[in-house]
Amino acid sequence: MFGTIEKAASATGAILRQLLQPLESGAPGPGVKALVAQLGWALPDPVPPALLGLKDAVTTLVHDVDQLQAAVDTGASEADVATAAGQCVAALIRLVQAFADLPAALGAQLPPARPRPTSRISSPRG
Repeated sequence: MFGTIEKAASATGAILRQLLQPLESGAPGPGVKALVAQLGWALPDPVPPALLGLKDAVTTLVHDVDQLQAAVDTGASEADVATAAGQCVAALIRLVQAFADLPAALGAQLPPARPRPTSRISSPRG
């Protein structure tokens, strides 16, 4: 029986594999920059370490999803499937926490935002 948790875990794993590929490469910076660019943002060089630091949490969740999928595919007992599903949930919680920690880490690692140009012309006061 393939339940809601297993389906959600499988879909999450498929999505996270897109993030995992550049993180696992020998030079993750360009791949991460390309992925972030697909989302509509630009990253400076070098890629902030906080983004590269997501690798462990993403890898763990993808591994746990694979374990859950294997348990379901091989007809493992409900207890084994439940255990694998619990590991997925725990890994997902760790990844969500890692994403929640990103704003503070990126704020410290990214250059300050540039002011946006305005259309007003300011005149010096005399």
